[in-house]
Amino acid sequence: MRWVPRLPVGTALHGGDPLLRRIAELAGGGSSSLSLDALERLFNRVCAVSEGRPASAEGLPDDQGFVAAVLILRELMHHLSFDALTLVS
Repeated sequence: MRWVPRLPVGTALHGGDPLLRRIAELAGGGSSSLSLDALERLFNRVCAVSEGRPASAEGLPDDQGFVAAVLILRELMHHLSFDALTLVS
C-alpha cells in the first residue's frame, strides 16, 4: 500500500506475459485488455474451485501457478486501483 501515493493519477498497467493473456482469455476479456471487473469474476470462479468445485466445471486449468497468478494480479489491481490491464506484444 505504500506504493499507492507514489503512482501518478492515471497510471496504466501493461503486461505481455503469456500467462496474463491466458488469464484475460479465461476471464472473458478481450485480446487487448482485462478489466478489473472481469478479473474479479474470474477470481470468484477460482474461489469456487478452492471450495471444492472441479476446475473443469469452471473451465479453468488445474494449475497452482495459474491460481497464484490470478490471486496476485487481482490483489495488485484491486489495492493499487488499476481499472484494467492492457495486454501488449
